Amino acid sequence: MLHLVQCLSTMLPSAILRMKIYGLNGSSGWNTITITNSTSYGNRDGIQSYATANGAIQNVVIDNVVAHDNPGTSGYSNPTGSGIVLGQVNGATIQRCVAYGNGARSSSTAGGPVGIWCYDSSNVVIQYCESYNNTGGSSVDGDGFDLDINTSYSILRYNYSHGNTGAGYLFGAAGTVGGNLIENNVSQNDGLKNGYAGIEAWGTVANDEVDSNWVFAQSPASAGIRIASGAIVTNLQFRNNTIFVTGNLPIVKGDTVSGVTFSGNDYWRTDGSFLVSWNGVQYTSLNAWETATGQEAGTGFNEPPPWLLSMPSPAPTLTPTPTATPTPTPSPSPTPTPTPTPTPTPTPTPTPTPTPTPSASPTLTPTPTVTPTPTVTPTPTPTPSPNIAFVQSPAIAALTASTTPSATFASNTTAGNTIIAVVSWFSSGSETITNVRDNANGAINYSVAVPLYSAQSRKIAVYYLNNITGGTTPTITATLSNAKSVQIAIYEFRGINALDTTHTNNNGYGSASTGSITTTNANDLLIGAILGGTETGGESGWNLKVGSNLSVEYSIVSFTGTYTATFTPPTTYVAAIASFKGN
Repeated sequence: MLHLVQCLSTMLPSAILRMKIYGLNGSSGWNTITITNSTSYGNRDGIQSYATANGAIQNVVIDNVVAHDNPGTSGYSNPTGSGIVLGQVNGATIQRCVAYGNGARSSSTAGGPVGIWCYDSSNVVIQYCESYNNTGGSSVDGDGFDLDINTSYSILRYNYSHGNTGAGYLFGAAGTVGGNLIENNVSQNDGLKNGYAGIEAWGTVANDEVDSNWVFAQSPASAGIRIASGAIVTNLQFRNNTIFVTGNLPIVKGDTVSGVTFSGNDYWRTDGSFLVSWNGVQYTSLNAWETATGQEAGTGFNEPPPWLLSMPSPAPTLTPTPTATPTPTPSPSPTPTPTPTPTPTPTPTPTPTPTPTPSASPTLTPTPTVTPTPTVTPTPTPTPSPNIAFVQSPAIAALTASTTPSATFASNTTAGNTIIAVVSWFSSGSETITNVRDNANGAINYSVAVPLYSAQSRKIAVYYLNNITGGTTPTITATLSNAKSVQIAIYEFRGINALDTTHTNNNGYGSASTGSITTTNANDLLIGAILGGTETGGESGWNLKVGSNLSVEYSIVSFTGTYTATFTPPTTYVAAIASFKGN
């Protein structure tokens, strides 16, 4: 079905928009929904989607929407009072939106509201948004942004969070939150209640990256960055972040430390001291932390952030409230309410001084020396990058029965490049890939680009590792839970920044295709892979077609668009396609 919603604030200057997108008929739902130029306030939730099956709602765009002072409803066990919340969505963009002052009446102690968030969703991009002065009501959450239960392959980027009672950026849940990217965001003075941090991971997280963010934290927050107690973590990477705190709180608080890697970050306290709390041990120098734990390993900094010599003021710049504030008229809703996994209650901290009450006039903005204040205007389309390039690959070996299939590069790899590994085998069993790593980067697991996917007794997965250390003809090895006839193909590229988007395709008869993906970045590397036939011939715009049974090809593109890799017809197949952003 096609459903288009477009609300124009010029036509409805006093609109109180409460938008619910529900799919309540099994896996049936909505496709192509657009909400723009609207304001939502005074409701139980501002904008919300929910379906009875994950992925039933597809291709949602929420653009230039303000969701403020949606207080929620007391007496509900589930979270109410969020600004914008998407559930059961596959493919969505939330951009240039503002959420503030939400959640005041929420009384749930299991999980609270968030300014802008999603759960049970995949391929969601939240960008160029601001979320501030949101509260968890009685006790929990009130975060700026959140990637919650079962959210995968989603991105938080170029957002500004400040003055929230919960974390600025929260990710994790009882259901795995994996393959996500949190990059180039700002958190300022978040965590005003209940011991939250500027950026916080909790629950089960796997193969998530937190890259190039700015965090400004002060009491009563628990830390600049925190990995909560009891978290189950696999390959969580914190890279190139600037973490700036004042007072006596630690810069990083690792209550859980297994599966976490910090590299290339800048750690700073206003008094020039250093404090990281790691598995209950307090480290007062970067060198001591590195030596004892192996974190950073010479890549980190303990220096004042450039262009910033003092903590910004905690007072946010407020968006004016409309003059006419109608009295909400709550009524029981017959429609179901989503039930995200509860957020654990962090260790209580002393009750903070209440957040100043907003006035009609904007309060003081941070000092002019602050550079990381984001805008909500999209950046121009980037110029096609000349940097992406194929470097090398070995030939794909024949099917070999093994629990540790491997492939070795013929030449040395170069530091800073990216290695991509495709692993496939024939089996109807329940084998899994426990890790992919190489003998140059040691114990660092490769990240999942396309998770293990099975159809017609065929399995395929794509892994990658950015910013490699380089090495002498390294060998990349995948470890399987059971021995199977397996193939692995490996490739080295330069000029790759991060994962963009991915897609898998079930099976087929006759003409084969990976299925299509729509890129969000102008400069992308596309990797298409198929298990199930012998590739012959050529395809315009694609290169590196090799192999029998497993075939892999790549294409470097310089425009956002929809792309598909096709192959010589096999009888049945399983296929995957992934795109990676260029530098």
